[in-house]
Amino acid sequence: LVDAQSMWKTTPKLKYVRNLSATWVLAMRQDKKEKPFSDVRVRQALMMATDFNSLKKDYYGGEAEIDVWPLNSTYRDWYVPLAQMPEAVQALYRYNPDKARQLLKEAGYPNGFKTSIAVQSNAERIDELSIYKDMWAKVGVELVLDTKETGAYATLIAAGNPYDEMLYRSIGPGFDQTLYMAFSRGPAIWNPSHINDPPGSVPVVEDFFTQYNSSIFVDMPKLNQLIKDHNRYVMEQAYVIPKPASYTYNFWWPWLKNNYGQATGFLRYAWIDRDLKKSMGY
Repeated sequence: LVDAQSMWKTTPKLKYVRNLSATWVLAMRQDKKEKPFSDVRVRQALMMATDFNSLKKDYYGGEAEIDVWPLNSTYRDWYVPLAQMPEAVQALYRYNPDKARQLLKEAGYPNGFKTSIAVQSNAERIDELSIYKDMWAKVGVELVLDTKETGAYATLIAAGNPYDEMLYRSIGPGFDQTLYMAFSRGPAIWNPSHINDPPGSVPVVEDFFTQYNSSIFVDMPKLNQLIKDHNRYVMEQAYVIPKPASYTYNFWWPWLKNNYGQATGFLRYAWIDRDLKKSMGY
């Protein structure tokens, strides 16, 4: 954002497009029933213990979106804005530490609990998690950062996310991940919370998968509605704690033709309008 603001000020003739950055989540093991995160009340408590609006306003200067998991606003056929979600979902995104403490007490953790989260040893990621750590401490949850050097972290991800309690990672999203439920079913690499792992362990999600398969490329309007219904369900279940996704900006000179903000390596043809460049004083 700081770089973009500088470009707007110093080089106002540049064209630009705004995109959303990758979605990062705090994942929680759902296949380990002995862990606190197997209780939906604990997961929902962690959501309510997170001040999403503060993250957006103070950390990203307002240049971010909050409801980005399991899909963000770029997926127009499947995305439903948070304001149009049921109250049960909207409530999870409102900062409410008192309700969070109540849910933790109901789940058997009146004094909170201690947990660890695996994270790449990267200053930016550690700074981000430190915000969650401070917020959650207010409801009695002690978050310990288990930092891993780049190689060990990459190996952990590639091995199917075999972390102990929590994991901080990016997950996309993507068209194919959504279409085949790669983020909410089985041991898929894009399912860091191990939702419905093994397949069938969460019957509701497995039923969605069966319905998906009967509709893909056969009845797309039905599939689109199924995806919306499934996304609403997993959001209410709070299977991950999402981080607001910041905006990124791609700039280019007007004289670079056939460029619309994407990486030039993906363009078949691009050319320079020399007359326009000269008329602009370059």
